[in-house]
Amino acid sequence: MTCFDVPANVIEWAKRRAEKYNFTKHSMVDKKDPAGFIGEWAFHKCRPEAIHADTYDFDFISNSTRVDVKTMKQSIPPTEDNPHNVTDKDFKQDCDVYVFCVCLNDFSKVWVVGWLKREEFFNKHATLFEKNQTYPPGNRFRNVFFFKDRTWTIDRRQTRVFR
Repeated sequence: MTCFDVPANVIEWAKRRAEKYNFTKHSMVDKKDPAGFIGEWAFHKCRPEAIHADTYDFDFISNSTRVDVKTMKQSIPPTEDNPHNVTDKDFKQDCDVYVFCVCLNDFSKVWVVGWLKREEFFNKHATLFEKNQTYPPGNRFRNVFFFKDRTWTIDRRQTRVFR
């Protein structure tokens, strides 16, 4: 897991970019939120050779691999059981790999926490939750998070370490 302090100029850049982006079509959030762009910035810091594609299907091409960065915004640093989500409306994305990031609510820090091949995510690891469903009993996120859409989810232990 790689952690970055996010400089003020990157936060401002991400906020400006978010203002111009249609999140209702491309994100779990229905408001303009720069966290996704900060996750993309963090991935690019780890893989500067990656080419930014910025399509619906994927964000980068790295060594002929189509990478989509999924960023979760939260109030605490990532934990072992941290969930990582892909909404059902993103199920048809034509990418090869998901890279999972966590960004603090105030955007001050971002972690690149892991990755997984797309087919492994859906075929081996992910659990599908229906709209308005919550996590099962025993999960610490059970009473604090309700899914706004059909969503596939895994926890960090199921991802590969990002190096």
